[in-house]
Amino acid sequence: MHRIIVPLALLALAGCCGDPPTWLQFDPFELEEGEGSYELLDWISDDRGDLAFEADSDESGLIAWVEDSTLLLQAQPEWEGEAWVTLAVRDQCDQEDETDVQVIVGEPGDDDDDDDDTVDPFVDPCGVTLVYEAQTDPEVVAVAGPFNDWSTESHVMEEKHSGEWEIYIPGDEFEPGAYPYKFVELDGAYEAWNCDPRSGLIHCDEGYKAPDDTSWTQDCTAGEDSCNSMFVVRDFDQPRLVVDELDIDHGAGDVILAVEYRSGCADDEAASWTATLDGEDIADAWTGDGFEVALTGLSQGRYTIRLDAEDDAGRAAEQVFVPLWVEEASGWDRGVMYYAFMDRLANGDTSIDTSEGASVELAGYMGGDLWGLVDALPYLQDLGVNIIWISNPQDNAEGAWAGDCGTYSGYHGYWPDDPYAVEEHYGGEDALEALVAGAHDRGMRVVMDWVCNHVHQDHPYYGDHPEWFNEPVMCRVGDDYSNFDLIPETCWFAEYLPDIRFYEPEVLDVMVEDAIWWAREYDLDGFR
Repeated sequence: MHRIIVPLALLALAGCCGDPPTWLQFDPFELEEGEGSYELLDWISDDRGDLAFEADSDESGLIAWVEDSTLLLQAQPEWEGEAWVTLAVRDQCDQEDETDVQVIVGEPGDDDDDDDDTVDPFVDPCGVTLVYEAQTDPEVVAVAGPFNDWSTESHVMEEKHSGEWEIYIPGDEFEPGAYPYKFVELDGAYEAWNCDPRSGLIHCDEGYKAPDDTSWTQDCTAGEDSCNSMFVVRDFDQPRLVVDELDIDHGAGDVILAVEYRSGCADDEAASWTATLDGEDIADAWTGDGFEVALTGLSQGRYTIRLDAEDDAGRAAEQVFVPLWVEEASGWDRGVMYYAFMDRLANGDTSIDTSEGASVELAGYMGGDLWGLVDALPYLQDLGVNIIWISNPQDNAEGAWAGDCGTYSGYHGYWPDDPYAVEEHYGGEDALEALVAGAHDRGMRVVMDWVCNHVHQDHPYYGDHPEWFNEPVMCRVGDDYSNFDLIPETCWFAEYLPDIRFYEPEVLDVMVEDAIWWAREYDLDGFR
């Protein structure tokens, strides 16, 4: 038998101490008046014995100190923003615990992220900054993606605050393009790959779910299966325009829009800028640091604000395009939608009626066009229609192609062979512009049928980037249509309709940008 002798002083000390003091979960402190006081004992799980507190702020504009057990916060005059205060507690046995609490100084709602949980990863103009709040208590958090061959070792994040990890990746590690990524929590043998709950973009790998699984929910919590998050890299030297505020008072017809100009990594100042409302200049919108647009007394209807800026090297920022409706009640909520199948609706211009050689009359163009739809707007308005859904107006393949009943043409709009041109049988660009303008004048929204599952084999994307498309497995094999259900995301409708492989980040980014181009170019209100 071995006898262990413990001094009475140590026994007494251990019995006195018990469990160490532990901080509870804090919500952010909001200082509307720039100062505040908080009783720290309310956030301690075990307050037996004498406790000593300390506080330290990471921001010089916010002073933090403790008197007895009361935390006192005081913002410097004119300072507003966010800060982190580190709180430490120690008992008489020198058992300690530490935590960080966020402090927001200013009116609630001033922060851009209050109404939007997504974040812009390009915090620094010369690289990418990613921030992640860990789901567990890992030893290490890494970010992995194709930029590092999905390594969990090369890009290890730093724990900036309790449970909040951050990494800055220099821009020279990226070529322009789309980059999937995940955060990886590591703790010994434990490894969890999580998506970014604050990212606005999602990318899914092949095999992410069973082909016939129709569940699309993304869950970024620990242990849940999810697709990747994604960020897109453009030219880091290019300046940027960032929307800080958009407020619409529908009753008064007032619009407030604030946009910040941010120089790119080249740090060139803004040299030219324009601000327009429906094509007309907005006076005095440029502030020197960005745009401030204040419009008052607008009547009910549709408006488009466009903001552009270039730096002194001639690099243009991506345009801020703000389409908006001023209306007492949402046109979507009380909408009556009419589907206009273009070629079968009304013939407004017989001079563009030409054949593509279909073997059956009903399988060819029959003369319906956008000009006919323009002529029908008064009739549709009398019906109470305030949303027009148009069949795809993109240019379609010429000629006749094999179908179930001989050969037929692209009258339906589902064989796009050009990413930006408007189908000539429908009247071309002028007709589409006239339709949208005429509909908006009558308080009608215009929704475009967006074909993004496939393209025609004559499309330049298929010729230039065959890797963007799935292997040619038909949805229909003979009289068997089962592939429509078995592999709906990858099967081809026909031998001449290559199916887009959205598992490739590059084509995913391109198709989203193409849709944005159509909305911006033609003032569209949405997509089906």
